[in-house]
Amino acid sequence: MLLYIVLPVMSIYTLVLYTYFGKIIVTQIWPKGIVSYLVVSYTAVGLATIFLITPFRQENKWARVFTTVFTKAIFPLLGMMFISIGIRISEFGFTENRYFILIIGIWSTLMMVYLNFNKGKNNTVLPVSLAILAVLTVIGPWSAFEVSKMSQSNRFYEIAAKYDLIQDGKVVKNNQKVVLKDQQEITGVLSYFDRSHDLSELKYLPENFTMDQMKSVFGFEAVYASG
Repeated sequence: MLLYIVLPVMSIYTLVLYTYFGKIIVTQIWPKGIVSYLVVSYTAVGLATIFLITPFRQENKWARVFTTVFTKAIFPLLGMMFISIGIRISEFGFTENRYFILIIGIWSTLMMVYLNFNKGKNNTVLPVSLAILAVLTVIGPWSAFEVSKMSQSNRFYEIAAKYDLIQDGKVVKNNQKVVLKDQQEITGVLSYFDRSHDLSELKYLPENFTMDQMKSVFGFEAVYASG
């Protein structure tokens, strides 16, 4: 199944991604987030496939060719992924999804460099390093959850501070008009905490704040960005 179903499908998908990559370069239009998910999923399946076909590389030319080509052809696609996720993070900050995409992308890049140099001699580095990475990303101040909360909190503070909405560390309503884009940004941050954590973890909010209090606290109703 690996040699005669998975490898051909992966090869075709590589051509599809390169075609998509070419379209992005020509049109200069970056789809919202989808590129990162496509490349990360593709890379993860590719690494798992390479690990599983390692026993066949000596006796099967197709397995050797696929490994050699895949571990080199992936780099432009990874570059496209880093640009795409970098745009999202710079615009909207970290969330757990963006954090994991970035971390998996970095790990995948390092593993591809490693595979190009080790020539398949010790592929146990792949699962061992992935296991270590999995532990590190869920514990400590560098975990996906802590980094995302800090990023979104900082994003909220930067926007709110522009309108003097924060006084003595708490949100205070004033008469300044908040532009639509920033209303959407503030709503997005609050929705993130409400959905993924707890609004009480955003320290600038009044005690027991709920999304229903947007108008009375911020001076505008929740405004969600389209798309």
